Amino acid sequence: MLAIFLSNIIFLLSKRERGVIMIKVTRLNGTEEFYVNENKIEFIEETPDTVISLESGKKVVVLESVDTIMERIAEYRARLYRFRTGERLREFTTRP
Repeated sequence: MLAIFLSNIIFLLSKRERGVIMIKVTRLNGTEEFYVNENKIEFIEETPDTVISLESGKKVVVLESVDTIMERIAEYRARLYRFRTGERLREFTTRP
């Protein structure tokens, strides 16, 4: 059911918005960036490296801090809320 919902969101979002569907993280060695489904995260800990534990039992060690990951989750959920309520995402630019 969730997979169908996410696929519908991917289809409906504009091309510019499609890039941010999950949480982007970087492996500890810094060579690979990938996306994690925030709904599949069971818990996150710093040991001192940041370890994301998924519902599947898989653990991923990443460069980002727990605070950074939590901010990205909040941003992701805010995007979903704005999308569900029909609010257009605005681009903010600074003028000289």
